[in-house]
Amino acid sequence: MTGTTSSRPVAVVRAHLEAENAHDVDRILATLADTIELHVRGFDRRDSVIFLDRAAQRQAYERAVTAMPQSHFTTLSQIASGPFVVSREEMRDSGGRGSEVGLAMYRIVGDRIAALWVLNTEGIADNNTPDG
Repeated sequence: MTGTTSSRPVAVVRAHLEAENAHDVDRILATLADTIELHVRGFDRRDSVIFLDRAAQRQAYERAVTAMPQSHFTTLSQIASGPFVVSREEMRDSGGRGSEVGLAMYRIVGDRIAALWVLNTEGIADNNTPDG
């Protein structure tokens, strides 16, 4: 992940996840474009695209922070190419819901996330497992 093409997008994604871990909605929004594309693949394997303007982004992240105030994201691995960053991420919720590992792909324009794909979810791990 060296080189000028990849370093800026990786830094933007890192700042976004740090803001999410701080549960700071204003910092989260500072990492996002005024309108973002959110691509999600549901459990029914259907893809959907949602365009979120700034007001919708604020509402979604305020809801997420309220619903899971103890959530924490960790980047397990990452690859970057041009404006794209693909991350394998673990989301832990110390509120007792366990952890979930999945893939996310970010498209960075300038110094903001313009699009986010939630590509794959490996599922929720049980907190009662020896390594969880």
